[in-house]
Amino acid sequence: MAARDGLTILSALRTAAPAVPVVVFGVDEFEDEIVSCAEAGASGFLPRQGGFDELEATVAGVIRGETVCSPRVAALLLRRVTTLAAARTPTDETAHLTPREREVLMLIERGMTNKQIASNLGIEVRTVKNHVHNLLEKLRVRRRGEAAARLRSARVPAFELLNEPSC
Repeated sequence: MAARDGLTILSALRTAAPAVPVVVFGVDEFEDEIVSCAEAGASGFLPRQGGFDELEATVAGVIRGETVCSPRVAALLLRRVTTLAAARTPTDETAHLTPREREVLMLIERGMTNKQIASNLGIEVRTVKNHVHNLLEKLRVRRRGEAAARLRSARVPAFELLNEPSC
């Protein structure tokens, strides 16, 4: 299976079953690949050279709710977070949202329904609806699509997701 197909499958799995964690295995530890997989929702990473024992430990950790990866992958992901945090500007239109509202907004931008968001975050659909209502009001928009567009416009272009990154 081609790497591009792997990312497509990962995205489809996360959309179909957002509460089910996904372990990516056989991946090279290159920054672009790791970041693309993490952005698509991977919960654990196992490099190509990983053995069965590592696979078993990774799956067990992910089942416990952990994000399991090598120290190298953790360093790549932390550098990415640091870079994104440094790129934020005080004029970010989403700056006044609560952390939970931002989570909900990011999941809306990924095309998730309220039910999928609730499942993904482990909260009630009614609570998701409240968050959606509040963030629409704070962003002064009427539709979820408009809110997602605001999120995309608030991002620094160099860090936007690629259309079809490899995984």
